[in-house]
Amino acid sequence: MTLLEDNYHLARTLMEGIRRTTGAYVVAGGIMPTLAPEIVLRTLDVDGVIVGEAETALIALADR
Repeated sequence: MTLLEDNYHLARTLMEGIRRTTGAYVVAGGIMPTLAPEIVLRTLDVDGVIVGEAETALIALADR
């Protein structure tokens, strides 16, 4: 999920709902995780963050 400072609270609600209903592996990307990955990992229920461009990283993650 793309995470910006502007949509942080909405994204948090959505990520919690996705995790609760599906048990999916949740990854955050976007400007906020790129600039402050430790804050995102500490304050959101995510399994990981993608720092920088996500296209290659997300494919590599999906292949695991």
